Amino acid sequence: MKAPVNNREKFYGTYSNASAWVVPGNLTVSAISVSGEALTMVDYATGDVVPANTGVLVAASEGGNFTVNLSSGAGTTKPGNALRPTGDGITASEMATADPGKEYFRLTMHNGIQCGFWWGAEDGAAFTLAANKAYLTLDGAKAKAF
Repeated sequence: MKAPVNNREKFYGTYSNASAWVVPGNLTVSAISVSGEALTMVDYATGDVVPANTGVLVAASEGGNFTVNLSSGAGTTKPGNALRPTGDGITASEMATADPGKEYFRLTMHNGIQCGFWWGAEDGAAFTLAANKAYLTLDGAKAKAF
């Protein structure tokens, strides 16, 4: 997995895996929930098992590649997680079918200065995203920065 987006304090990325996996000590792993205009990160602890096919936000103090260990355990889902896994990769059509009537966001730097979840396509339309990533789905909301 890679944590590529840097907000000048940490490096951020999204991640999902077809298998459950164990949170390593060198990453902060969070589910994202949204209430109104507030984005909330609910962290997994080091050693927790993230369930298979769960989208998460990962953060690290340094950029680069990170290794995770797979788990035979089921893991624990964090309530209200609005991050969706991409599986082997997802097309715009598949994204729209999986979560109809939503707006779709990707983790990125906006104007090179503000890290957050911003539309991945014009007007919040669905977009194509690579394998083992995650995207945020919301009901007609604005971009979310953190």
